[in-house]
Amino acid sequence: MHHFLSSLLIGLTTVFAWAPASILLFLAGVGVYTGVLYFDEVGLVRLLALCLLSICAIAGYVALTSICWGLKLQPMFRLICLGSGTLALIVAITLGHLSGNPLLQITLNIEQIYLFVCPLILLVLHVVRDAKQLILNK
Repeated sequence: MHHFLSSLLIGLTTVFAWAPASILLFLAGVGVYTGVLYFDEVGLVRLLALCLLSICAIAGYVALTSICWGLKLQPMFRLICLGSGTLALIVAITLGHLSGNPLLQITLNIEQIYLFVCPLILLVLHVVRDAKQLILNK
């Protein structure tokens, strides 16, 4: 039964976290590229913050990939990557919610729930699960 639930969680994570994270990772890359193109308007501090957010998102994506596709990562490294990905997604959701720009505004429609809320819920679930396993194994 434990194997079935673990496989089910991996399948749900693939569909509802890894796939939307692939889209979000592409959008983060476009954001950094756009920030570099419009460096005069963006400024160094915002561009560095955007790069840091993208690095955290990449780390989270690596962790999700290791979960979904069976890549072997050290448990502590995977937990750190999951945590940084969770933090990056929370910051992106917060910035989108607080933004006055209608293009960046995040609302609760089905597409944005799939892109933002589902990955966040599954990331938090995996952070808690991995932290619990690390604590129990020590």
